Amino acid sequence: MALKQPGQIADEAEAAALLTVLLASLALHGVALDMCEHYTALDAYRLLFDVILPEAQIHPQLCSTGFIQHYATWEYCAACAAEFEADCERHHEEG
Repeated sequence: MALKQPGQIADEAEAAALLTVLLASLALHGVALDMCEHYTALDAYRLLFDVILPEAQIHPQLCSTGFIQHYATWEYCAACAAEFEADCERHHEEG
């Protein structure tokens, strides 16, 4: 599957269409991406293209095992990290 460079994507609509095709292809191999509320389609596509896919080790028979390999945008999201830290501080102060 030939992927378009993130910098060549015109707008969010195009990014959403490309992301849908990419996620459908990954799903056929037992791979999923969990997206946080902060990530746009272009952010998610860029994360997959630049970070996750170059390092991912996806076994061609993974899908037949029933196992699903999940990746999550929150692991790379500064806004999610800030929310987590704020929640931890609140919990620590209350406890």
